[in-house]
Amino acid sequence: MNLEALADSEQILQRTPRVIVIDDDPAVVDVVEKLLTTYGYQVECFHSAEKMLATAGLDDIGCVITDLQMPGMTGIALQYRLKELNSCLAVIVITGHADVPRAVEIMSLGAAMLLEKPFKNSELLEEVKNAIELSQQAMVKRQRIQAAVRRVSKLDEEELQIMLCAARGLPNKAIASQLALSPWTVDRRRQSALL
Repeated sequence: MNLEALADSEQILQRTPRVIVIDDDPAVVDVVEKLLTTYGYQVECFHSAEKMLATAGLDDIGCVITDLQMPGMTGIALQYRLKELNSCLAVIVITGHADVPRAVEIMSLGAAMLLEKPFKNSELLEEVKNAIELSQQAMVKRQRIQAAVRRVSKLDEEELQIMLCAARGLPNKAIASQLALSPWTVDRRRQSALL
């Protein structure tokens, strides 16, 4: 990992994560908010997924705790929308009506966890901690991919051909032979591509 990527990773870990609670039941929102606030989380509460989505940003890290059954956009529909937006927010789904097909769909969409109501406070706290870590890891991965894309876009055609051959595991002599270049040129161009 280069120094730039390490610095980006550190910045992500230092950012305050969003902890978002979405439920149409004000009593559930109140209880979850009080619990999480007591443990030092900065909590944002919404009574609909649509209102939360209006505040979502591509660079958000943290977790969304959402009810499965809500008027308007459901918890599953919210998961689909966050996935379409390529959001790094991890999702914890809470429900009083879990069945196997629905649980499979929720988890296949990448939910960090599905909790059945009533859940233990300790369970929710542990899952929030895990979800925030997943979100941070997803953002670090996204930034690494973006950095790699930027670096590749700066390569000239010859450097790109050399790096594609190197990615296939070819040694410099084989690359030189395949691209009709001298081994010295391959080595030099490969070095410049890595800077």
